Amino acid sequence: MRGKVLRKVLWLLLTVGLTAGIIFLPFLHRSGSGRAMRDPEEKEREERQAATAPVYYRDGVIVLMYHNINPRATGRGTITPQRFKSELDLLRRKGFHFIGAPQLAAFLDRHGSVPPNAVLVSFDDGYEGTYRYALPVLEEEHAPALLFIIEGSMGSRPGMLTWPEIRSLERSGLVTIGGHTYEQHYRFREEGVTYPIPATVCHIRSPRTGKRESAAEYEERMLTDSRRAQRVLYSELGHTTLFRLSLRRL
Repeated sequence: MRGKVLRKVLWLLLTVGLTAGIIFLPFLHRSGSGRAMRDPEEKEREERQAATAPVYYRDGVIVLMYHNINPRATGRGTITPQRFKSELDLLRRKGFHFIGAPQLAAFLDRHGSVPPNAVLVSFDDGYEGTYRYALPVLEEEHAPALLFIIEGSMGSRPGMLTWPEIRSLERSGLVTIGGHTYEQHYRFREEGVTYPIPATVCHIRSPRTGKRESAAEYEERMLTDSRRAQRVLYSELGHTTLFRLSLRRL
């Protein structure tokens, strides 16, 4: 029962945290804050500054969501490696502390604590830029991250991660792998609704009959997808994951 409650709380916290993170981060960013590699003296000054920074909150975690990191940032959801580094630099200098997914889970399960001003960096979908461009920044900043991959797209779609890259990310010791569905990462267009709705949080209609699925059919669709994704993870990584999209009661 406690595990079930943990998963629900984690899903809620991630949902709220992602929104809070997206809103909160622009207030911390300043244009022109791209930085070259820090020398030891500068790093020491920044650490002293962070140690005396104000406490903005305790016993809580802000979750920041990123998608793609690429030098040729175009369109929504992609930023350059320089921008990504400048944001992590700024957060550290302002006194925020990066934590990993296991520490967040232990905190939610009352088996551990988190530091003041705790931040979890997360990535959605599994773009190749996470390995090529984000990982070097995470290593330089000693910042752990949680990566939610679309298992069915890994190694089969251009621009997405390959399984060897995912294994390298995991071996870095900084990146925890989570699941973002096997093949349910699409949007369903509902009549009368302006924007398409994610298929993970709605009862979709059959394209053949037009009939909307029942609550039981929705649960079966999502559970089937989750089981398939976990089997793929076990096959490719040798383990499953606790960090994945939970069912939403509709």
